[in-house]
Amino acid sequence: MWQPSGPTQRELERESQRLKRIVADMVGRGDLLQAQQRLGHRDTSTTLRNCAHALPLDDQSIADAIDEMLGAQTQPMSEASFLSE
Repeated sequence: MWQPSGPTQRELERESQRLKRIVADMVGRGDLLQAQQRLGHRDTSTTLRNCAHALPLDDQSIADAIDEMLGAQTQPMSEASFLSE
């Protein structure tokens, strides 16, 4: 008797990668608690440890906010001028 087969290994791998991208997007947007819940992790440190690669590394917006808070009106130094001082 013919029985329908389940998903192929390739289909399972493709779905797994898709789900990883979805969770990485959640973490990247700052939805760490939602990602934790979706993955079934008991605490957020596990989620963060496993998904840290999804966090943006560009901290220019944070540096700009600090400059604004401190009232800095200076331009960033170039590496050459920094090294020559």
